[in-house]
Amino acid sequence: MGALFSFISTYNIVFAELARLSAEILHSLEMLSDNEMPQEAMRTNKTCAASNLVKQTEGEIYEILNCYGSKKGYHCTTIINQPIQLARFMKMHTVNYKGFEAMGTSPNWIFLKNLETETLTYANCREQHSPHPTCLTHDIEPKCKQALVAEKVAEAIEHCNFGKVDDPLSYVQVTEGGVLIQRANSVSSGQTAVTAEPPYIIYSPDPLTITEDGEETVIIPAKAIESLTTVESSLTEGDIDALIWAHEGESYIDSLGTEDYVNIALALIQLVLVPATIFWLWRMKQQRNVLGSLVTAVHGPDKRTIYKRNLSKIKPNSRI
Repeated sequence: MGALFSFISTYNIVFAELARLSAEILHSLEMLSDNEMPQEAMRTNKTCAASNLVKQTEGEIYEILNCYGSKKGYHCTTIINQPIQLARFMKMHTVNYKGFEAMGTSPNWIFLKNLETETLTYANCREQHSPHPTCLTHDIEPKCKQALVAEKVAEAIEHCNFGKVDDPLSYVQVTEGGVLIQRANSVSSGQTAVTAEPPYIIYSPDPLTITEDGEETVIIPAKAIESLTTVESSLTEGDIDALIWAHEGESYIDSLGTEDYVNIALALIQLVLVPATIFWLWRMKQQRNVLGSLVTAVHGPDKRTIYKRNLSKIKPNSRI
């Protein structure tokens, strides 16, 4: 009986391993048929040891053109793009201020900072979640770039492009173990409630609990932090209001049509004409009073006025 149980146990282990390998192969074939390179088929030094012409390079990109099956296996025509040089950039996350945040000409553009030159740039990246994404960089407008580097808020609002994002991320984990809070009903570090108003960055030594619309998210610190610290935005309420007014007003003007402009023109004409009409009527009344005084001075008093004056000169007990 012991030998039978041992055989069954060994059979189950072998069958489970065969089933796992079969599932991996089927998954790889499905990905290849969809022109995607499966992780299991990625080229390694071992699989390419027979080739001395092609060496594995960090940051390679695989592009499958077509695949076909044969008696000898499954063949795919693949293009391997190898980078000539790798550049190290830090992805900069824009901060959302009451629905508005800085962005490039296209919503897909992101901000990058070159770690060697410390310069800011726009980038449009493929496969952003890849360890080595391929990015096409674009220069930031000079005035906007100068304002961002010098941290001149008013000039950045004037010269940089801002767009409305109605559903921003509630939080973003940033460098050095910090968490950018952009919107939340409540935030607590361990048992300590955080009273700062979003947006702000918090460095918490304890697990961070973020509550929004009844849902709780718990974030474990990415690295050891000694004490609870919050870094609030350098933008004041006035700066944020100016940002919203500048770009919402701009969007409103862009959305106006011919009929809207006509209505606005008519409203402005009414605002000008009504006070002008009231002032004209008041001036006419004043001029009429002045004209009456001038007529009296030129022609003298009328007969009734003379009679009243003469009558007042006669004494009550005088005789004729």
